[in-house]
Amino acid sequence: MSGRKIKIPRAANRVAIFDFKELCEKEHGSMDFLAICRHFHSICLLNVPVINLNNRNVARRFILFIDEMYNHKRRLYINGEAPLNEMFVNPLDELTDEVFALERCKSRLHEMQSQKYLDEASHAHYPTHEGAAAKAHKSH
Repeated sequence: MSGRKIKIPRAANRVAIFDFKELCEKEHGSMDFLAICRHFHSICLLNVPVINLNNRNVARRFILFIDEMYNHKRRLYINGEAPLNEMFVNPLDELTDEVFALERCKSRLHEMQSQKYLDEASHAHYPTHEGAAAKAHKSH
C-alpha cells in the first residue's frame, strides 16, 4: 500500500461497501486490493458503470480488483448499470492485452457466481488479525 490509507466508507463484520468511483477511479493498485481482501471476506461494489477501454486506467484497476477478489476467494456483490453480460464494451473493437484481460475478468465474474466458488469462498481462510491490512481503516 506504500503507506497509503484506504478509506472504507462502510464496513461491519468483515463486509465492506465501496462505491466504484472510490475504489477504481482513485490511485489504488494491487497491494491496496490485496489489503482489502485480507481484511474483508465480502465486498459490495456499488454504481459499477459499463467498463470500456476509453479509460484504460479505470478498466485496469477494476481488473486488478477482480483478480485479487478471485484469487483470495472473496465474495463480491455488484450493483451496476448493466447485467454482467453487458458490463464490458470494446468501443474500438480492438484486440489488445486489456481486451483479453477484460474477457478473463468477465469469465472470473461468471465463475464467482457459481455455487462451487461460493462454497469455496465460505471455507476460505480469513486472517483473524489485520496483518497487511493494518493501514486500511474505517472512515467515519
